[in-house]
Amino acid sequence: MTFLDMSNNSIKGELQPEISNLACIETLDLSFNKFTQELPLEFFFLKTLRVVLLNNNNFDGKASSVPCPLSPPSSSLSLSHCP
Repeated sequence: MTFLDMSNNSIKGELQPEISNLACIETLDLSFNKFTQELPLEFFFLKTLRVVLLNNNNFDGKASSVPCPLSPPSSSLSLSHCP
């Protein structure tokens, strides 16, 4: 699987470390849910990730203090509207 769209599902809680089991994922859309807490460290080891949509969630933490999981070229990260 290279594309996973779980947007607009009202998923609540923390994004689990098992997200790293998606070893071949290129596009991940988790936008418009109710995820909270910080992104798990395991998320940043997804080497094939190119497009990440995390906007409109309730993630916490400093975005500047985490490594960017995206590998150029054609990389995109959306964290808009995450208080």
